[in-house]
Amino acid sequence: MRSKFNSFGLRITLWYVLLFLVSSVIISLCLYHQLKFQLYEEVDLFLADEMNEFKQFVSEHHQSLSLIESQMQKESLSMRKDYQMYYGVFDSQRNAVVESSALPQDPEVRDVKSSVFPALEVKEYKTRGETNNDVVRILTKKVYSQNEFIRYLQVGMNMSRIEKTLMNFRKNIMITIPIFLLLSLVGGFILARRNLLPVSQMIKTASRISGSNLEERLPVRGTGDELDKLAQTFNNMIHRIKEAYQKLAQFSSDAAHELRTPITSLMGDIEEVLSHPASPEKYRVVLMSSLEELARLKQLVNSLLFLSRESKPNDKERNTAVELNSLVRDIVELFEPVAKEADNNFRHDISQEPIYMQGEKCRVEQIVSNLIDNAIRYSSPGGAIRVQLRKNGPFAEIIVADEGIGIPEQDQSRIFDRFYRSDPSRSRNTGGFGLGLSIVKSIVDSYNGRISFHSIVDQGTTFIVGLPLHAALPLVVPSQPS
Repeated sequence: MRSKFNSFGLRITLWYVLLFLVSSVIISLCLYHQLKFQLYEEVDLFLADEMNEFKQFVSEHHQSLSLIESQMQKESLSMRKDYQMYYGVFDSQRNAVVESSALPQDPEVRDVKSSVFPALEVKEYKTRGETNNDVVRILTKKVYSQNEFIRYLQVGMNMSRIEKTLMNFRKNIMITIPIFLLLSLVGGFILARRNLLPVSQMIKTASRISGSNLEERLPVRGTGDELDKLAQTFNNMIHRIKEAYQKLAQFSSDAAHELRTPITSLMGDIEEVLSHPASPEKYRVVLMSSLEELARLKQLVNSLLFLSRESKPNDKERNTAVELNSLVRDIVELFEPVAKEADNNFRHDISQEPIYMQGEKCRVEQIVSNLIDNAIRYSSPGGAIRVQLRKNGPFAEIIVADEGIGIPEQDQSRIFDRFYRSDPSRSRNTGGFGLGLSIVKSIVDSYNGRISFHSIVDQGTTFIVGLPLHAALPLVVPSQPS
C-alpha cells in the first residue's frame, strides 16, 4: 500500500487535484460574490428609480392620502408577479401613515451600505417564518415641499427571488465541483501516466544495464524536453562508463602482461639454479639478474600507483612557486651523459627571463625527465635532441624535440595510452614500459595545462607542454648556487 503512495505519478495526480480543488473553490467564491454584488446593485438601482417616481407622486399629491394609497397598491400589484414590492409613508415620528402591506412584527433589522446611494438610509428587514425566511430591502428618504419637511418615504423589495437565485448558484457549485474534481482526478492520472511513460521505459532500460551489458541506451524521443535531456545525459554517462570500463580492462590486461614477463624470467632463473648444484659465482649472477628484474618491477608498480592516484597535486605544495629555468637546466645536465652514450647531440635553449609556475617541483621534474628520456629512447644514433623553455602567453612552454623514428599516423591517437609503445622491441630493450607519456599527460591535466605533439616518421617527434604561469613572482626567490 505504501509503495502505491510512493508513486511519483500518483503524487503528481494528487497535487494536480488539490490545485484544481483550491482553484475551483477560489474561482467559485469570487464568481458567487461578484454575482451577489451585481444582483444587489441592480436591486438598489431599481429601488432608486422607484423612489424617485414615488417621491414625485407624493410631492404632487401629499394632501390626498387616499390617492397615494391607491397608487401604492397599484404599483405593488403591478410588480407582484415579478418581485414583491413594499411602499410606505411615515410622519416625522416614524409612525406609519399609509403602507402597501404591513411588515411583520419584531423583524431582525440591520443597516446596509449601498454602493449606489451611500448617503441614504438602507436597511434589511429579516422575518423568520415557519416555512421560510424573507428578507426585505428598504430604502428610506425624506420628502420636502418648498423646503418644508413633509414625510418619510420607504420603498422596499422582497429579496426572496434574489436569495433563491444565489442559493441555486451555491447548489450548482456544490454539484459541479465534485464532478469536475472526479474528472480532474481521472484526467490527471491519465496525463501523469502518459507523461511518465518514458520514465518507466528509462527504468526498464537502466535495469538491464550492467558491467557485461553497456550497449543499452535510453530511448530519446526527439521532443527536446527535460526527459530527452535526461536520457541524453544518461546515455553520455553510460558511454563514458563504457570507455572507462574498456580502458580498465585493457589496463588490467596490459599490466598483467607486463608483470608476467619479468616474473616468468625470475622463476625460470631460480628454478634452473635450484634444479642443479651450482658454484657461488653462478648463484651471484642469478641473484644480480633477479635484483635487476625486481628493480624494474618496482619501477612499474610505482608508475601504476602514480597513475591510479590520477596525479592530483599535493594540497600542501600546490601553491609553491617553481622556477622552471634552473629546473630544466639541471635535468638537461643530468641527461647529457646518457644522451652522449646513445650518440645523440644534446641542445638546449632556456629563456634567460625567470619563468615561474605554481605547483610541485617533483611533478614538473617528472614531466621534463620523461619527455627527455622518451626522446633519447627513440632517437636514432647521431640525431639531435633539442630542449627549449619559453613563455607563450599565460603559459610556460617546455619543448622537447628529437630526430628519431617518429610516430606512425595511425598510432598517434594512442600515444598517451598506458603501455603503448611506438616501437615495442626498442622500448623493452631499453627498459621502458610505455607509461612515461601517460604520466606526463596526467600531470599536465592536473595543472590545467596543455600538451601537444607533431611527428613525422623517420624524421622525429616534437612535444610541446604548456603549464600555467605563476600569477606573480614569489616574495622570496631561492638563491642560485654560485
